[in-house]
Amino acid sequence: MSPDWCWPGARHWPPAARYGYLAAYNLIYVVPLAAIVAVFAGSLGARKLSEREGRLLKLLSGVIMIELGALQLLAPERVSQVGITFGLMAVAVGITFVAVKLSRKTEMSKWLKIALLCFVSGLAGVGHAAGTPDFLVDADWLAQRQKDPKLVVLEVRYHPHRHATVGHIPGAVQVQRFADLGANDEMPIMRFPSRAAFQATLRRWGINDDSTVVVYDDSSTALASRVMFLLDLHGFDMKRVKLLDGGTIGWTGFNELTKAPTPKRAAGKVRLNAAPAAAMVGWTDVYRRVVAGREPNITLLDARPADMYDGSRIQHSVQGGHIPGAINIVSLQGVDGQSQQWKSLAELAAMYKNVPKEATVIAYCHDGFRSTLAWLQLKALGYRDVRVYNGGWSDWDRTLTLPVVKGAKPFDADFDL
Repeated sequence: MSPDWCWPGARHWPPAARYGYLAAYNLIYVVPLAAIVAVFAGSLGARKLSEREGRLLKLLSGVIMIELGALQLLAPERVSQVGITFGLMAVAVGITFVAVKLSRKTEMSKWLKIALLCFVSGLAGVGHAAGTPDFLVDADWLAQRQKDPKLVVLEVRYHPHRHATVGHIPGAVQVQRFADLGANDEMPIMRFPSRAAFQATLRRWGINDDSTVVVYDDSSTALASRVMFLLDLHGFDMKRVKLLDGGTIGWTGFNELTKAPTPKRAAGKVRLNAAPAAAMVGWTDVYRRVVAGREPNITLLDARPADMYDGSRIQHSVQGGHIPGAINIVSLQGVDGQSQQWKSLAELAAMYKNVPKEATVIAYCHDGFRSTLAWLQLKALGYRDVRVYNGGWSDWDRTLTLPVVKGAKPFDADFDL
């Protein structure tokens, strides 16, 4: 167990502080939990717990409840992992009690109550797993599987050359975010690549239909989310796709990067499906359904920073502002800027509270990275119909004729009538 497993910011502490915290954490959480199990196990043969054992049990249980409460308040994104451990152990203890006491048929009422309490507590603990999307994995998870022949690790850096100059996770394949993830012969270049082109890219990376794909980046998962979106768009089995929480920062907490070139993998044989027609949202769809049609079941979401949305900052575009009718939710705010770890689902739900669950959501950004992060966040929250505007602001802006709104509101005076 690493310190950052218990506390997300611990990886930024000096080594002495990190391991001191780890020792203290084990003392106040892991040891009491093990002691509870030992007390229970040692008491299975007795008709009842002794008074001393009962007091010890209450004390240790209280310590663990306080620890879980502190984690809930101060590090909610890690409660799921603690909850799984505690929950499964509590369920196991509950089931054991039921089995033993049913076989002896003594003091049934008291023991069934204890067993029920353990079982319910266990379910509550396991329920904490809902606090983290199942596609997120940490550095320990990846390190334990690096020798898996079916594992393919993809690195998408903001500046791709840092794959060699700064280093990469051993075995990681370099993904060049513009050349590999866009339509190179179209304008704008970050429109979605064709099925054939993306399939050829995946095969070059050594990906097969049964590969386990782990994607990471150095940009708060915005770049990695583009890979995940394209895989999902073309029907890849998303149960086999994982996102490394924390990216390069998460890995380097207790692992090293390497500058050694990754050996070329054997060509893969993955087969992709054609993208569903409904998923291919173009400017005409946005114009007809949002700007002109004002369809109430459509939510147009601008995932860019607020100053790009309101037009006060113009970067990599001709115009500033946003598409009429778009609301602004900055997808990068769903990731901790320091640790580059995802915030809890509760925090993401609060961030997207103004987006109806039943709506068709069309997300866009400048060129299709922050918008795919919004797509991934919304999918993690259970939104069913989330799409990405193919080309985004780069496509809308370059026409120079489509309407643009400046300011912090979805519509200006011309469109608010």
